[in-house]
Amino acid sequence: MYNNLQFLINPFFLLKILMLIMIFVFIIFMLIVLVQVRSMARTINQPRTAIVVTVGIILLLAAASLFLTSLVIL
Repeated sequence: MYNNLQFLINPFFLLKILMLIMIFVFIIFMLIVLVQVRSMARTINQPRTAIVVTVGIILLLAAASLFLTSLVIL
């Protein structure tokens, strides 16, 4: 008899879940780094940190789209 929860044992399913968790942790980490860089830029008054914030936002959007794509594939 086929158990409805057997798909949880599938290694590909576990790999997909692990990828989702890693992408989610990366998104949270990038949010924390962006907040820290923005507050540091205000403290030391450096205009060049805008590039770092822009690159961080692009990375954050890429990670979010990867997360949503992985969620759809799952």
